Amino acid sequence: MLGFLIPRLSTLEQQPVLDTALRDLLGNNLPKIALTRSSAERMDVAISQFGNTLLFGLGGTAMDLLLKGFFAKAQQAASHTATYRWAEVARSLGIYSTMASVMWAMPFVRNYITTKKTGSLSFSDVIQSGGAQKVKTPAQQAALAASLNENKRKALVILGWGAAGVAFPAAFALWAGKTTLKTGKKVGQDLLEKLYHNKIAKSFVLEGGEFKKLAGIPSLLFWGLPAYFGWYQASRDAYEKQEVAIRAANFTFCFFGPGMVSDYLLQKKFTEKFGLPNMSFAAVKASALNEANQKAAQNFLKWKNLGSMGVSVALLGITPQLLNIYLTGRRLHDDQSKGKPSAGLPVAPAVPAQPPLMSTELMAPGQPQHKPWIPPVWPAGAFVSGVGPLATAGTYGYSFPPVVLGRPAIFR
Repeated sequence: MLGFLIPRLSTLEQQPVLDTALRDLLGNNLPKIALTRSSAERMDVAISQFGNTLLFGLGGTAMDLLLKGFFAKAQQAASHTATYRWAEVARSLGIYSTMASVMWAMPFVRNYITTKKTGSLSFSDVIQSGGAQKVKTPAQQAALAASLNENKRKALVILGWGAAGVAFPAAFALWAGKTTLKTGKKVGQDLLEKLYHNKIAKSFVLEGGEFKKLAGIPSLLFWGLPAYFGWYQASRDAYEKQEVAIRAANFTFCFFGPGMVSDYLLQKKFTEKFGLPNMSFAAVKASALNEANQKAAQNFLKWKNLGSMGVSVALLGITPQLLNIYLTGRRLHDDQSKGKPSAGLPVAPAVPAQPPLMSTELMAPGQPQHKPWIPPVWPAGAFVSGVGPLATAGTYGYSFPPVVLGRPAIFR
């Protein structure tokens, strides 16, 4: 098994997008789907996780091909020209906008599908019972319809913003490129010079504007951050918000903690052992190391990649999910023991039993006068006008019918 995996994992350093997608699939998606509490949650998590991964890969690739066609002529110019650089910047911004919008919108799409399939509005219902009951009151049906419409609206608005984030930079870059070619005037040359000579700003411009070059801090800001922001914003109750917060904190820790520390330590050891400043297969292949040392360096990198994948599975997929299952279970138990309702579908108010009809026999002179119990606040809609002993009952109060059998002592 390892003999099959190691050579293939070792080639991923040259394909950062494929590397990110594979790590997300093995280290995030599959463990989270396996560690679920109900069939409804399993569907919910699968939609969210696979949806993010597929949209990341397919959406980014599709946008990359589209923008490549738009700027094919502009990028035929030399790489230092304003025409080429505007195309490179516009393609990068288009990729970022696409990634951010689809990651942000996906949780609302998940909510729509889960609500449609299970009829549940709250996360606690999804993880406990697998969905709300099939029979629903008109108020519950209205709440479901409102939730479906709201999730669809938010997803479409976010995707619309993403499309605008692609269109405006692309339109400007095309205009700037054509103006430069026609008039010879280098539009925005000073701005481009500042951008390309600033190390931090330049790191956000993808090489050639290509999607496959997305890696590092830009992938965190335009892929990871929008995904977790979307999950938090689309949370269906306080329990889900708490779970997302834990996953986001864990993701941030893994990105800046073990990942960077291990890379620093391994890079230091690699340089000391092989004398190479760059820890990559390309550097090893281009080096003057003899055959034995090249093979040793390649094995070092292969095991480093496999170990990194194992850390991703343990820290990103398994640990936060087990922690959330334990903590949410405790919160639910504590809340239910205190009688706190879950934030799901509105519960139809219980209608108290109708008071017994008054009897003239009970009201006869010399007999104890039995007054029917009347609640101080009658639930809205409990009685329809003209039906029941309190036929004219209204919202928050009651009134009596015009004629009541027996003596009118009840009015005293």
